[in-house]
Amino acid sequence: PLVAAIRQVVAHRQEYRRLVIMQGVKHHHDLLWEPQYEAWRRLPRCQVLLAASEEQQVHAHWSQGLVTALFARAEFDPAHCQVMMCGPDPMLRAAIHALARVGVPDEECYLSLERNMQCAIGLCGHCQLGPPFLCRHGPIFRYADIRDWFPLEGY
Repeated sequence: PLVAAIRQVVAHRQEYRRLVIMQGVKHHHDLLWEPQYEAWRRLPRCQVLLAASEEQQVHAHWSQGLVTALFARAEFDPAHCQVMMCGPDPMLRAAIHALARVGVPDEECYLSLERNMQCAIGLCGHCQLGPPFLCRHGPIFRYADIRDWFPLEGY
């Protein structure tokens, strides 16, 4: 879901300061954008950091471990950034906590959420996250707007 945002920044590179692209997967062969990573690495003021959590080998272009471990290597100003992320809820929760520890405001974090949507018009409640419904109000949410409900199991 984030490739469109990356392409927007690339197409209008002069309007943005720094672009940091981080992706975490289980196995390195799940890194779907291999040719594109190299093209992004060549862009001015762009950093690409990749991690594979269930790999035993080390590679020059990706690290072993979780995506949150890449935050220490990311070159960005936490007070002046916007973060867009997608992935499973446990990873998003871990990333939100890691970003808060380095000083990224909740208001600058955007999450692309997935839920089991049944009716797609906000009636059945399957995709409800507190008051908002993902099918009607999302699936992109600013973390500050959902922080009271997002950490709760079952939402």
